[in-house]
Amino acid sequence: MEKAIDIVIVGAGPAGLAVAASLARHGLRPRIFERGGSPAWSWVGHYPTLRLHTSRAISQLPGLTLQSATSYPDREELLRYCANYARELALDVAPDHDVMALRRDGERWCVETSQGDYFAQHVVVATGFFSGPRVPEWPGREQFQGVWLSPGDLGAENDLNGRKALVVGLGNTGADMIAELARRGARVTVSVRGPVHAVPLEIVGVNVFRWAQWLPELSVAAARRVGEGVAARVARLSAIVWATVQERGFGDLRAYGLELASSEEILADQKNGHPPVVGGAWTRLLREGSLSVRAEIARITPEAVEFIDGTRESFDAILPSIGLEESRFRIAGESSSPLRDGAVPDKPNLWLCGTAPALRHIRRSAPRIAAQIAAAMRQSDGE
Repeated sequence: MEKAIDIVIVGAGPAGLAVAASLARHGLRPRIFERGGSPAWSWVGHYPTLRLHTSRAISQLPGLTLQSATSYPDREELLRYCANYARELALDVAPDHDVMALRRDGERWCVETSQGDYFAQHVVVATGFFSGPRVPEWPGREQFQGVWLSPGDLGAENDLNGRKALVVGLGNTGADMIAELARRGARVTVSVRGPVHAVPLEIVGVNVFRWAQWLPELSVAAARRVGEGVAARVARLSAIVWATVQERGFGDLRAYGLELASSEEILADQKNGHPPVVGGAWTRLLREGSLSVRAEIARITPEAVEFIDGTRESFDAILPSIGLEESRFRIAGESSSPLRDGAVPDKPNLWLCGTAPALRHIRRSAPRIAAQIAAAMRQSDGE
């Protein structure tokens, strides 16, 4: 018997849940396929000390308040919130449905899942921008005599007290790992490729992302009204402002072996969508002497890790934190257009949500996508 559904959403993470709730406001009830056993399943694998850098006020999804013991929800609070969100809003979540492929079948989509094929008029891909941690193939990687740990491994009771741990990369995950390793008594070193762009968690008591909502939007507004030239100047001004915020918040760290990003480097990060490191617990450890800095890894030998500046040191554990493998919504297939939330231009009735990996973006884009799908369905029904 053919299984037909008007709208399928792939992924029951925050993006998929938000689109489903927004569609419900238009009288539509999509089916959400989740590969795991519960909503936001991929968050289960995140390290247990994960805490959002966006305040709960701008992290909550449409239709339900995010309750948190502090201003910044942790992993468990977010998991509970997503489960409550699906339950309170009566969303149709189908767990243990791994979507393996999408293919066009006449005027509709065939959604191939681990539980069989389904057919839908509209499909929203909300699987997330990333998959798992990225681990470079450093020369000699297989010769390392210690243990390799991922962020998720920090939930296990690994005995790291007094051990030497090397965190590779100083992004937000790396900064969290440094803090957790130090809490466990490890002797922590971080390997960095170059200058680091950092921002404080709050500026005069207001979450940094509240401030960040304005400067990038000024650039967009300028581009619409007076052209790309003015927009580029506004973007440069934005980068200068953030460089000043960085300097005031963290000072000069070169004496500790770390250089902060210049305004030009911040501008490049903004253009490439690279987020800054938020918060400063790692800078406190650096100033206290509890965190050492090394250059980029050159190679790994059985005895030590060698760095590009010629120094070498032995470690008991290495924790790569140089980013995540980009899934880039592979299930949606190749597209000739850049990835943006909304309709995929060259694929009828296929939609993306969550291309900007931040809850504050999802809460804005989900209602817009739902309204567009509802309008498309009304138009189709009227034909």
